[in-house]
Amino acid sequence: MTKIIEFALRQRLFIILSTIIIGIAGFIALRQLPIDVFPDPSPPLVQVYTEAEGMAPVEIERLISYPIESAMFGLPKVVNIRSFSTFALSIVNIYFQDKTDIYWARQLVAERLHEVRNSLPLQAKEPVLGPISTGLGLVYLYYLEGDGYSPMELRTIQDWLIKYELKSVPDVSQVLSIGGEVKQYQILVNPQSLLKYNLTLADIMDKVRKNNQNTGASFITKGKEEYIVRSVGLIKSVEDLENIVVAQQHGTPIYLRDLATIEILPAIRRGAALANGTGEKVVGMILKLFQTNTARVIADLEERIAEINKSLPPGVRLVPFYNQAALVKKCFSTVSLNLGVGILLVILVLFIFMGHFASALIAVLSLPFSILFSFIIMDIMQLPADLMSFGGLAIGIGLIADASIIFIENTFRHYQLSGLPKHHAILAAGQEVGRPLFYAIVIIVIVFLPIFTLTGVEGIMFRPMGYTISFALVGSLLYALVSAPAFSLYLMRKGKSSEPWLIIKIKKFFLPFFYQCYRHRKIVFLVTLAVLLTGLGLLPFMGREYIPRLNEGTFHLRVTLDPNISLKEVIRQSDLIEKTILKTPEVTGVLTRIGRGEVGSHAHFVNNAEILIQLKPQRQWKRFSSPDELMEEIEHQLDKFPGLNLNMTQPIAHNLDELITGVKAQLAIKIYGENFDLLAQKAQEIKNLLVTIPGAADIQVEQFAGQNHLQITLLRDKIARYGMNIQDIQETIGAALGGLTLGQIYEEQKRFDIFLRFQPQYRNNVHQIKNLLIPLPSGGSLPLEEIARVEEVIGPRLINREQNKRFITIQANIRGRDIGGFVDEAQAKIDQNIQIPPGYFLGWGGQFELQQRANRRLALVMPLTLLLVGLLLFAIFRSYQEVLIVLINIPLALTGGLISLKIAGLYLSVPASIGFIAIFGIALEDGLVLISAIRDRLNKGLPLEQAITHGVSIKIRPVLMTSFTTIFGILPLLLAQGPGAEIQRPLATVVVGGLFTSTLVTLIVLPLVFSLFHSQPQNDLESPAN
Repeated sequence: MTKIIEFALRQRLFIILSTIIIGIAGFIALRQLPIDVFPDPSPPLVQVYTEAEGMAPVEIERLISYPIESAMFGLPKVVNIRSFSTFALSIVNIYFQDKTDIYWARQLVAERLHEVRNSLPLQAKEPVLGPISTGLGLVYLYYLEGDGYSPMELRTIQDWLIKYELKSVPDVSQVLSIGGEVKQYQILVNPQSLLKYNLTLADIMDKVRKNNQNTGASFITKGKEEYIVRSVGLIKSVEDLENIVVAQQHGTPIYLRDLATIEILPAIRRGAALANGTGEKVVGMILKLFQTNTARVIADLEERIAEINKSLPPGVRLVPFYNQAALVKKCFSTVSLNLGVGILLVILVLFIFMGHFASALIAVLSLPFSILFSFIIMDIMQLPADLMSFGGLAIGIGLIADASIIFIENTFRHYQLSGLPKHHAILAAGQEVGRPLFYAIVIIVIVFLPIFTLTGVEGIMFRPMGYTISFALVGSLLYALVSAPAFSLYLMRKGKSSEPWLIIKIKKFFLPFFYQCYRHRKIVFLVTLAVLLTGLGLLPFMGREYIPRLNEGTFHLRVTLDPNISLKEVIRQSDLIEKTILKTPEVTGVLTRIGRGEVGSHAHFVNNAEILIQLKPQRQWKRFSSPDELMEEIEHQLDKFPGLNLNMTQPIAHNLDELITGVKAQLAIKIYGENFDLLAQKAQEIKNLLVTIPGAADIQVEQFAGQNHLQITLLRDKIARYGMNIQDIQETIGAALGGLTLGQIYEEQKRFDIFLRFQPQYRNNVHQIKNLLIPLPSGGSLPLEEIARVEEVIGPRLINREQNKRFITIQANIRGRDIGGFVDEAQAKIDQNIQIPPGYFLGWGGQFELQQRANRRLALVMPLTLLLVGLLLFAIFRSYQEVLIVLINIPLALTGGLISLKIAGLYLSVPASIGFIAIFGIALEDGLVLISAIRDRLNKGLPLEQAITHGVSIKIRPVLMTSFTTIFGILPLLLAQGPGAEIQRPLATVVVGGLFTSTLVTLIVLPLVFSLFHSQPQNDLESPAN
């Protein structure tokens, strides 16, 4: 250490210039940092969507989901596979290990899909991979307005103009549409006309396909020039379709118009969108690419949208509804303000405590240097500026200043008292504190090691906090040992020999108090033990949660209606729900998405309506003090609608819950098994039990059954009698009732499907379906009911699978209590009252699962970390007794943190655990500094009692400065009310409470315990007057 300081003093001008350059580089790095709400905790996930028009869930599971699942088993780094099979759609989610390259994972999945494609039914479309996005990927929502434009015209503008413009914005992964009407050229066949001309659907399908082609015929040479030969035969209009000749009979052509009506009509839709109680809208959803800068993407989108609005047809307007930029800005403002105010408060503390302006200024400069230094490393590692990374800097403000405080305070004391030249005084101070400083920083970094061992979602969320604290601490050590000596040589001047007035006042009060404590050590030890037992006694009664909910300023309401409800009825009820919600004064806007639009991130059932509710800023609320109260009021207003199942959360929280845990709520209980009826029975029993537990809200059993089916069972004996085969029959049923795409019509760059099916009056009731004419191989036809049994049955609407097993989910949100306590009570009641059959088992998921995993990891790693710290302390002191003395600080810091959490009404959570880790580091640093000072005086020959007195007297200022700089640095986090403050408040509460107890322990209890471990003659403690 001495050589480093000598180099800094010798090359002081170079060091000062280098410090300035690092600061400038830090400012540049800050401007380049990606800005987000918090680290995206979504796991590396590849989604496979496969559409199969008209297929029921059982066939989707058996013929599509299961083969794709099976093909994905054995892929490297796959940790879980979930599938969801519903009407006409299969979704398979393949989860990979953390840090897996998403593009590599998608390539592996695509290769396996290519292998399995030929085993999928002909009815299935080509499987497609979902967008390269995450739970935080939905960054923008908008809708279209256009007076005088039909829903079909607006949807066409969205799909073929706006969508492609927005997809060209850098880092946009996908733009999805929902709502409006998709334009389609429909061939509506009259089965009576087919019967009249003795034709079949197959005849029409064949002729339409053969009459819709362009081809190339190479080229010809004409003289000195070449001509490309192009044969044009694509259908361009309804008239072209009508004039297709399907057959000739007795020399007379039979046109398609003789067999069907051809019209431009809306495609079959399984979704819709509404906004602000004004009826249906066309809505666009913009997803950003994985690991990109949210703020920059949205800024680019806003710029492009302004350009698009200028180029839209007259009267059409793109209206933004939701974007993450506002939340990102609010969260970033909250944490930046906290950091800035914390720095100012720390600077104030430094000037008050140090007394000497030049010394305080040198110490103060360590703050911007260390923070800007950390920005450089963040830029190199591509860590975003968000609640977690900046929160780490806010926590570390006091720690950052410590190294420089100790060095400068020691240098100033040597310079004032020793009479040495400034150069030699700086070297002497460095020799005395350089090694302890280095070890203190190393110990603090080691204490934060448990954060780096967190895995999964919790690791992604909280590791950036550990990184930024560590970067800043390294910067602070670099400044203290290199920059501070150079600045001291230029700036430090001799001042008054007396200490600052505040320190004099504190010592005047504290040293006599310490003298009395030393006299009555037994009483002090008993009081300390009582406080320790009180704090630890609170532990079993502390509530537990994963992480406090971020107040996003927007609600997400999921409404689930009867499984057999029609889309038209859902639209009607959703419009009424919107109008009811808009009556709440705190609500500024609502947007509803029903069912599913394009295949992508919003694939839901027709009976599901997801409503985004925009709110006024919370400071403008007059009737409610918390989001939970407002949620309850909105749900109460919707009680007048019968049969609604409500689940209210927030947009980002909803998306993350769904992607990470597979459920759309905070807590999920999964029952695994095979029999649908038994799964439903046990799920209902558990739901009825959960209702009785306080704190449960929005309890729902997943609607996986109860879907009306019209089941057509083909009778093989009758089919054989007529010489028919099942495939031909199934194709006729599918085309006539469900419809079939025969090709596309191009309008410039736009493409619209040609769709064939029977006219509505021949397919919309059971009687007509029974009389559907099936062609015979020998000619003629017969009604479907002659060869099949047509009946109405109840069947599954959704089949979930995880790791090759079916499961059903009971989900709930927890309000007004901690999730850990709720789960403990629920598990106990389920064990007592619910009998789970053999071969069936329960799984607990959601945020509770993440909390448990983080707790297990910390419980394993923290003891190992403390052991490592103990070994390092032993290397410093060479005395296990003094190691134990320093470690005494930890349980008492824990006690202060627990008591402060209880007083504040907060729960044990992962942020609170990070707070405990931070306070352990500070407590160890203070203990190390004080015990080192006492040992140093013992080594100089002072008696034990005088060594303790002098050590406490000299180190009371650095210890208090460490505590006060940390408390004041983190105080803004404790008092902040903006978005994001709720996540950091438990951490700040723990640090402030823990520092209160650990500082008292450091200055009072540790010296008393030190005196017990040494066997020098016990003379009277030196009087405070001396």
